[in-house]
Amino acid sequence: MDIVIATNNPNKVREIKRIYETLCAEKNARCQALKFFTLKEKNLTCDVEENGSTFKENSLIKAKATASQTNLAVLADDSGICVSGRSLSGAHPESESPPSLKILPRNWASPASA
Repeated sequence: MDIVIATNNPNKVREIKRIYETLCAEKNARCQALKFFTLKEKNLTCDVEENGSTFKENSLIKAKATASQTNLAVLADDSGICVSGRSLSGAHPESESPPSLKILPRNWASPASA
């Protein structure tokens, strides 16, 4: 299965690929069938306003924007520095959960379907 990583950040691409490779080495060889691509490799763009109030919402914004341009599965993430209190604007973690990762299936219809 081919998967597009919905980010323009080359460091995130490297990190996601490294995590995946580590998990595959530890768990099983079946996951070797997955192949990751950058937006640039698939001539896609993901220039969206990340105006969600949580990491998960921002991940879905990026995933939907990218999925609307391709029939491939899409992986998007959002993360940041978490600060106690609500005095700062931007995304906030949901119940101290880790950064969100979301894979949308190849048959994803449109951003409006979620």
